[in-house]
Amino acid sequence: MPSLISLRRGLCGGFHPRFATFKPNRTPSKTWSSLEAVGGGNDKGVFDAVVVARRPIRTIEGLIPDARESVTQAAKVEKLFVRKQNKKTLVGNARGLDLANDAHRLDIKLEALEKKMAELNIADKSQEARLEFLTNSSESYRQIRSRFLVSFSNEHFGRTEEKKTTIEQGNKVAHWGDILFDRTLCDKPNGSTNTEVFKALYGVLPKDVEQIKHHGTINLLNTHAGILSSKCKIATPKFFDAFSNFISLFEKSKFDESFHEKKTGVTLAYEECLGFAENEVKRRKPKKRLSKKANPPAATAQRP
Repeated sequence: MPSLISLRRGLCGGFHPRFATFKPNRTPSKTWSSLEAVGGGNDKGVFDAVVVARRPIRTIEGLIPDARESVTQAAKVEKLFVRKQNKKTLVGNARGLDLANDAHRLDIKLEALEKKMAELNIADKSQEARLEFLTNSSESYRQIRSRFLVSFSNEHFGRTEEKKTTIEQGNKVAHWGDILFDRTLCDKPNGSTNTEVFKALYGVLPKDVEQIKHHGTINLLNTHAGILSSKCKIATPKFFDAFSNFISLFEKSKFDESFHEKKTGVTLAYEECLGFAENEVKRRKPKKRLSKKANPPAATAQRP
């Protein structure tokens, strides 16, 4: 059974330089001075002593005293080497330095695994965001296709309140804001949406959307874009002023969405804007279409 002793000792008073041979893993290495070792140590004037010894087990009760005796004997009899490892100075026998080298290799491997895990976590978050985006897009597309089918059904199979609701939902998706999807159009080279247009519609820049996660915030930004671009709805200046105030405070908070959980100035601005979206937005009256004179029916050939 190998026994291990690891000691740390400070160098006090005069220390005379002498040369020691460093043999990691029992293979020859360069010769360098002890002062060089101390100068590159982890703590000034401190080194780690690592001695490993092997002896058979006699009794369980005697393990500790036998270990003390075996490592003490090994430290006296076996040749000791000085070694620099990871900015530390080590002194020990061959077995001890081998063990320290194994620990060092494990530290390096653990560091590499932790780095790889961090990279995988970043990739995982990216995939989750992509999945969320695709899920939202799929639902929006489903509503648009439902509107298409129900519109045809209205014309040929009669109207119902359920069909009316489906059409309204589809119209809202088709002609309303969708900040999550529209941001992707800005990310692409030669995208169909530039940042100036995006900012005018949603109040924020495309690069800021990554920080916005709460469905309430997203819904308000989509509502502003939908009203601003709608030909069917019109809002009073109160709504647009309230939205500008909310965006200003939201930006100053660095897009902190904790205002949904606790009352802040951003919360009050948000709630005011929601109220105006409900009460200060009206349906625009459609313009009357100019009636065109009906063309006279084409003459039909009469059978003789």
